Amino acid sequence: MLVPPIIAHSALLLHLARSTTKITSFEKYLIENVSNFSNFGDRYYDGLVNSMNAVQLLSELEIVSLSDSTLRSIQPLEYRATMGKRAGKINKATPNISKLIQGPVENLYLNLRIEL
Repeated sequence: MLVPPIIAHSALLLHLARSTTKITSFEKYLIENVSNFSNFGDRYYDGLVNSMNAVQLLSELEIVSLSDSTLRSIQPLEYRATMGKRAGKINKATPNISKLIQGPVENLYLNLRIEL
């Protein structure tokens, strides 16, 4: 649920897609790039329905499985250039996004000021 608000923010996505961007910890990145997270909660709640629909669709297509509150990839979605430039940026940013959202989920939601 935290990925769509990240990729929906153009400046954040561009920064994460750079080859020079290295994530050491979420907290450090948040402090150094606080302007990219200023309206994260709004983006999270605005995209919540679409995120849930995407999870449901991917689950029905047997691309992901949802079990014990964990979403797991069953088969990878391979990036192709025909998907477009934005998809290419998302593909380049994927390792940094993964590092960004690793760690205790409670801390992520707390630091991003998202109330569940």
